[in-house]
Amino acid sequence: EMLFTSLAQARAVLASWRSDYNINRPHSRLGWQTPFEFAHTFTPRRDTALRTMISSAPVPVAQTAQQGNNDRRSELRIG
Repeated sequence: EMLFTSLAQARAVLASWRSDYNINRPHSRLGWQTPFEFAHTFTPRRDTALRTMISSAPVPVAQTAQQGNNDRRSELRIG
């Protein structure tokens, strides 16, 4: 636990901790590499079923709403 006297001090201490954790400390789950070293060897893979021909975003679940209203009976009449 640590008490910070200012936001600037908290940011400085957290930046130091993040740097130490990601650059200097090896992790057993990463084959005793640091996260920094592992990031340089990691090649993400994406399932081709999730890709569309237009983009890499998944296919939308719902249809988009139609623009405008062609039913004149539902228009609000004032006066």
